[in-house]
Amino acid sequence: MTGFVDKTTREIFVDLIHSIGVSNHKLTARLLCELGEYESRPDLPRLEKDVALFVSLHLSKALKDIKTARMLNQFLELCAAHKLRIPPDFF
Repeated sequence: MTGFVDKTTREIFVDLIHSIGVSNHKLTARLLCELGEYESRPDLPRLEKDVALFVSLHLSKALKDIKTARMLNQFLELCAAHKLRIPPDFF
């Protein structure tokens, strides 16, 4: 079974991927907050710093060298550290 992602969410996701590609970590952090759910807004400067570290660790490698499972696990850990929940229908 697959989830349904509405048009607005898809557009935010595309913008998120683009912001990662152009190394705009401030925008990436903001868009991640738009995609995620939270009770209190995360500390954006700290999230931005963690996003920059995550990108430098995982997305500066050749595609064949990216460990997808590890990357996804660390992404979810990053979200949890900032008390961001990714909606289940997003995966």
